[in-house]
Amino acid sequence: MTIDRVYLRLSLWLVLATSLLGFTKALAQLPSASNTDVARPIQLNLAMDFANAGDLDALLREWFGSAAGRLTVRPVSRWNKDEILAPNAARNTLSVWVIQMNKSLVRLYFVDASEHRYYLRDVPLRTGLDEVGREDLAQIIVTSTDAFAQQRVGTNLEDMEKALAAPRSETQPASILHQPATPSNARASEAARFALRGGAFYGVIYEQAAELRQGPGILIGVVRRGTRQRLTLNAKAQYYWPQTIDRSDVVISARTFTVRSTIGLDRYLSQSASLGIEWGAGIDDLHVESEPSPRSTVVPRSVTFLRPMMTLSVRAALIQSNFQWALLAGATLYLTRTHYDVVSNGEARVEYRPYVVQPQLALEATWQ
Repeated sequence: MTIDRVYLRLSLWLVLATSLLGFTKALAQLPSASNTDVARPIQLNLAMDFANAGDLDALLREWFGSAAGRLTVRPVSRWNKDEILAPNAARNTLSVWVIQMNKSLVRLYFVDASEHRYYLRDVPLRTGLDEVGREDLAQIIVTSTDAFAQQRVGTNLEDMEKALAAPRSETQPASILHQPATPSNARASEAARFALRGGAFYGVIYEQAAELRQGPGILIGVVRRGTRQRLTLNAKAQYYWPQTIDRSDVVISARTFTVRSTIGLDRYLSQSASLGIEWGAGIDDLHVESEPSPRSTVVPRSVTFLRPMMTLSVRAALIQSNFQWALLAGATLYLTRTHYDVVSNGEARVEYRPYVVQPQLALEATWQ
């Protein structure tokens, strides 16, 4: 093993260890949906289609977690400026109004009457209030309520009054926002639950004693986000950089290209983090060849192995809107044993024998 290869491996492990430490520290500092810091009573007023209001009520109680006992959810059909700015709730209560302005926009009004604080936030809905839209809205309501309660966000009273003075926010029945679903709309809503995703990753695998293989990869697939879980279906391809094994009389080189399909199931730990597993199956193309050294009696030969395999990994992810970083740790199980022999002076000897089970680590970036 050359000095350069020793430095390369030490550098690689240092980068991976640093990334893992930083990832774990960031994950530990994320706010949990079941441990929100809102300690005061919360009154949520939902001005939207009543069917969606019922579904959103259940989602909000789940996302507020331990704070759900202090939560009061009230569907409303009408509202006006005075009622929002001067709520009838107890002065210690945070008042939150969730008003559906149209099919693609929800406006949030936050009012703390005891300290005369206000906050206004618009929430665009790319797919309307389907299952994905309701889940996104619930998460935003929880994080915004937490930020408002801790006085990290706010809006001055003048801007609140201007927004409430707009024609659309005058007293109107929320039921006018309900539009019966046509077959085409229903199909579009169902399709919106599945989204395309793509990404890239860099993986390291422990192939045999003192030998690491590493290389980049790409993935494409679909994701379906549920209330508390996320399902992903992926196709992945990875290329491992060429590896050389130096012996006294021969140099062996190996190149690998892998394709596999995977299924991932993740559970949300908070609005910005998830933990899950990913399993899959595939095949890789391993090409091994030998180059004898000068005056060597080794017979050069080239062999290609097609190796079916199965993979299983634990995945921890940091989520930022439609982008996420994920760290995967697991193992690959090869369903066939592989060994490469060299022949010298008429005798064969094994010079390359990868493990059947190989630990692996990967850093993945995806978007949808």
